[in-house]
Amino acid sequence: MIFELCKNGQAAPVVVEENAINGLAFMAGKFCKDIELVTDCKPQIVSEMPKEEYAVLIATCGDSAYLDKLEAEGKVDLSAIRGKREVYGIFLCDGTMFGVKNLMVVAGSDKRGAVYGMFHISELMGVSAWVYFADATPAKKAEIIFDKSVEMVSKEPSVTYRGFFINDEQPCLGNWAKEKFGSHKPTPELYEHIFELLLRLKGNYLWPAMWRSDFTLDHIENAILADKMGVIVGNSHHEPCCRSGQEFQILRHEHPEYGKDWSFLSNAEGISKFWEDGLKRNQPYESLITIGMRGESDSYLMPEDATLEDNINVLKSAITAQKKLIKEYGNQQHPQLLAIYKEVEDYYQGDENTVGLKDWDVLENDIMMLCSYNTETNEVHITS
Repeated sequence: MIFELCKNGQAAPVVVEENAINGLAFMAGKFCKDIELVTDCKPQIVSEMPKEEYAVLIATCGDSAYLDKLEAEGKVDLSAIRGKREVYGIFLCDGTMFGVKNLMVVAGSDKRGAVYGMFHISELMGVSAWVYFADATPAKKAEIIFDKSVEMVSKEPSVTYRGFFINDEQPCLGNWAKEKFGSHKPTPELYEHIFELLLRLKGNYLWPAMWRSDFTLDHIENAILADKMGVIVGNSHHEPCCRSGQEFQILRHEHPEYGKDWSFLSNAEGISKFWEDGLKRNQPYESLITIGMRGESDSYLMPEDATLEDNINVLKSAITAQKKLIKEYGNQQHPQLLAIYKEVEDYYQGDENTVGLKDWDVLENDIMMLCSYNTETNEVHITS
């Protein structure tokens, strides 16, 4: 069996059902642009199966009547996909039950699985993941034809969170963003390219720019777009509860309820309200919620004369409050992460006289991010 994705100046239409998972049609549009980039023929995206010789179905398990029918008729086998995380299958099959002679099916276990499947086909066409950022224009082709060798089921990723930490975006990214997009702060127009690169590389996770930028505060559209495209957004080691490090200093003047001090000793009520509002704001969007608390600008949370036990206890108080807020105002399906960075490593390990956070059962279901800090080059290498 062969499948003509594009031939004689005609591209096969791409089917994304009306009730498809949010963002799937948007990402299918990027797949169609890849086809156009290679062939100069842009496929039409339709919501119902067309009466054509060739068509492409993009769908996710559990959200597609077409997939259900194909599986029931024995045309595709979704058993190795269903219930998995970020897995995709590519199948060529007879679609005559829908009025299509030849059907290419890209079936994802979830939205990211389907997106990875589309971008896998883009790679086979010659489209580099770096098509935008490295000006890697693919070679033109008069036709794109696949045979049965294109069929496959991907492996489930062995690493759950894979992505970028933009960190200090100034001056390099910020100056380039100003030149290309009109603002030193990354805009949704720029983040769309960053999200796309991440997904083309089979990543799923982003710590956004955070030195002079505030991802959600600057543009709520940043968070909306990330969720739409399938990118999980976190926050760095001193940005708990979906709020960037600078938001408190920016907003406390307009919100007296937040208090004046970034301190969980003197301003626990105000800081808690600040976290509550961040969790409410970002509750609809897929997140990995940073917990814990650090001082401003990589400083210690407590005075220098505070003991190790003092620091551990105030951090425990902050985390306990955060978990209560997440349960009440956040999305409990979103995982939580403690970044064990610089002085937090001491609090995590404890010493011979002080029990550290590693032995605290409150954290037993959370992600511990281990960071090795290179003081000579100011680099942070993160593993989890």
